[in-house]
Amino acid sequence: FPVTIGFMKWETFCAIMDRVLSSKMLMVAIVGFGEPLLHKQLPRMIAYIKAHSDKLVKVTTNGSTLSPVVIDELYASGLDLLELSFVGTTKEEYEGIMGLNFHHALNTLDYLNRRGHLFSVATFETAHSSAQAITEFFQAAGVLNVSIKGFHHRGVT
Repeated sequence: FPVTIGFMKWETFCAIMDRVLSSKMLMVAIVGFGEPLLHKQLPRMIAYIKAHSDKLVKVTTNGSTLSPVVIDELYASGLDLLELSFVGTTKEEYEGIMGLNFHHALNTLDYLNRRGHLFSVATFETAHSSAQAITEFFQAAGVLNVSIKGFHHRGVT
């Protein structure tokens, strides 16, 4: 069947959510197949889920488009948990693997902490970052919830 590339239409989202929200699942996770924050209607989508159910809503993002305004808008729309993909414990490793600005990512973590928002970090061990180094790095950054996946050799040698 043909696959259409682009953003999901509002009507399609509502039709899918109306079916999903009647299920017994506890959480709706918006993740995968692209960066969720690029969809201009993401806050509206979160608000729709919250208005039609008591489900938890989690968004997983690489954080590239996060700013204080975007973060506050997401939580104001009803977001329960923001999960940041964050791989690397140094500027060189993070930027080499993620292809994003390390200092922007650290500022995002700091802002989330200062605002008291519930968030988590998803990461994995690399050739240069052990589970212990990752734990110490995120503890120093004030991150309380970190999910460390298994070793994954990616990007940086």
